[in-house]
Amino acid sequence: MPNAMEWCPNPDDEGLWAAAKQQTAILMVFTDGKGSRQRNYFEWLETQVLVPLREAHPEIWDATLSFLKSYLVELWGVDLEEA
Repeated sequence: MPNAMEWCPNPDDEGLWAAAKQQTAILMVFTDGKGSRQRNYFEWLETQVLVPLREAHPEIWDATLSFLKSYLVELWGVDLEEA
């Protein structure tokens, strides 16, 4: 099971910190699979990765969400000022 905290043992290291946020955010953008496979994946993600991260490290959770939002905007090519 991935543990986002293991990806960033030193949050003061900007490179490691950026990589940990990116890896955690990318876990939340699973687009492959259909039906029950996607449901099972997101259930696992919620219970095993996201809830523990939110509860134990809310500051990392907030930073990861912020990264995810900017990643999705870039991925979809949306200009938030025009939307």
